[in-house]
Amino acid sequence: MEIQAVISGGKPLGVEGEKVGAEAREASRYVDNDGGEENGGLEAEDLILSYLENSEATPSELIRRTGLSKNRVYNILKHLVDKGVVEKRRDGRRVVYSLRRVEPQAASSNQG
Repeated sequence: MEIQAVISGGKPLGVEGEKVGAEAREASRYVDNDGGEENGGLEAEDLILSYLENSEATPSELIRRTGLSKNRVYNILKHLVDKGVVEKRRDGRRVVYSLRRVEPQAASSNQG
């Protein structure tokens, strides 16, 4: 089951520029801000990754959409960048995070 379905009963979770306060509050009910699971809930890291699956985001967008604290979001993003899962780049004055795309190796390079 997708994280989005668990959080919102299968409904899409807001779009760019849309206020998602109610959805963030609902999502944060399932998240332990220390990053662990609570009552079968989702980990904060997984929640952030679920948003980055569909599009890049700034930290402020992730804070607004997840309902997590500013420090928690920045700590998780730093951890994900250090692990090589997420990329950080500048877009003008903004800092944007996205999932790191891994290029599949050509089939011929795996054959001897």
